[in-house]
Amino acid sequence: MTCAPLAPLLAIVLASVSPTPAPTSTPSSYPTISVSVGDRQITMMDIILFEQGLYSQATPKIQQVQKRPTEMPPGSPYVSYQGRDAGPPEIETIWESTATRNPNLSDAALKKVGEELVAAMALALMDAGRAGPTLQAIYANTPSDRASRLALGDTIAQAFVTASDQGAAYAASEAAWIREHLVPGTSRDAAYEMLRSKNLVAYNFDYIKAIGQPEKFLPSGESLGSACDLQTNRTTGNWPYRNEPLPNWEGACAGIPRAAFTPEPDAHVMLWGAFSVMPICGCRTEVTITFDAQDRVNAVHVDKPRCPCV
Repeated sequence: MTCAPLAPLLAIVLASVSPTPAPTSTPSSYPTISVSVGDRQITMMDIILFEQGLYSQATPKIQQVQKRPTEMPPGSPYVSYQGRDAGPPEIETIWESTATRNPNLSDAALKKVGEELVAAMALALMDAGRAGPTLQAIYANTPSDRASRLALGDTIAQAFVTASDQGAAYAASEAAWIREHLVPGTSRDAAYEMLRSKNLVAYNFDYIKAIGQPEKFLPSGESLGSACDLQTNRTTGNWPYRNEPLPNWEGACAGIPRAAFTPEPDAHVMLWGAFSVMPICGCRTEVTITFDAQDRVNAVHVDKPRCPCV
């Protein structure tokens, strides 16, 4: 997948200190992947735990050191993990070549930059003991010499690429399955049963019972404004049904645009696809199912994948 440019390389990564925000829409299950590092299987949850460790407040300070291309070690022309100083303070050091800031890097070079960055950050995170139980167990069973550890980082980076490719294939396959099976004339109940058989979730954003939060103030009295909470009750938008009344959105939620009431509300299915962890991006394919006046499937529309990055 293609994400935002990586230069300045670590600024994107180190500026963020929280995991990926939960989407307002309700996701279906994460894709099942078949990826291994050594003799251990890696799941999507292992990757999510890696991301949480990476963007957690508890993650140690990662020191970025700029190096000329001639100073970079063989085999890592762009990014290289250099080790951990237990401190205090605890510091993980990563070297970054100034070549990463070249705006004319080829696609192949950008791919290499991304893989080396993931490998270096994986080693830094595992050195700090915050990469999640599966990756930490793999790290503990890896010889401690530098060559073995660097090889492990490269293997993890490649495993993440493979998992992303499998995620993209999953989303495309599920979208094709929906289009094949939810044919025009299928009743809403039958369509939902078919989706449930695939562990997929139909939802409609407009039917979430949003919570208008009160205005907040700083100690100085300055207003921070009010907010609309669409997360707490987001599952109330699941499985929209015929003649379902639109919930009343009040306060800060009242100004958020949404569709007018219709007796046969659309249903949407969000499919997770390709992703990257450096920077953190996730592709989602949105499938929209419309219904006719008899509440039967009218059409199925599959959007192109959208890949927002944090």
